[in-house]
Amino acid sequence: MLHRLLLLWMIFHGILLRSSKAITKSFVNSSMLDMRPTFVVNFDTSTVICQHSSHPDDLHLHQISILCDGEQDCYSNPAMHDESFPYCGTF
Repeated sequence: MLHRLLLLWMIFHGILLRSSKAITKSFVNSSMLDMRPTFVVNFDTSTVICQHSSHPDDLHLHQISILCDGEQDCYSNPAMHDESFPYCGTF
């Protein structure tokens, strides 16, 4: 009985570790290190993921409304300009 419980615990613990690694996986494209900072808009969840510094692992999750507040919330990215985001009038 103890062996079965130990085996179940190891399997469960392994599944949790595997899923947490997938969640924290870096968004950096290793084949193109000179790419722009990470900037992802998810319209399904109304969120934005962006870098806050030059370090590619410095990612933060924000509400999509940060795109319309007129402030520079993310690390400089030519693809992101608060004033020109076309959906700002709908929030």
